[in-house]
Amino acid sequence: MPGGSIATGLKQSREHGPAGPVFLRFGRGHMQSLQEAIGNCRREVAGARDREAARARQEEYQAQVRRRAQERAAKGGLTEEGQLVKAVLGQDPVHGRRPAHIS
Repeated sequence: MPGGSIATGLKQSREHGPAGPVFLRFGRGHMQSLQEAIGNCRREVAGARDREAARARQEEYQAQVRRRAQERAAKGGLTEEGQLVKAVLGQDPVHGRRPAHIS
């Protein structure tokens, strides 16, 4: 997070060098390199934005799948439960038999 505090000591710096895991960011339980300890705010914000966009796309896709299933059911197709039975059992829930292409 921006504004976090970090600390280091001469012993760690001598052992690992300035590029090594010699910095402790308060609130974390392990040593980090300077770049890891200070973070990259822009990358973190971009990553959060990308995750939110992916979540929104997934929700829209799921809503679209539900709408299509409801439209099919309204036209006399299988209900969502019927589609599930067909997918899991390979059996037509209306006629109680397996489709010819499944043996």
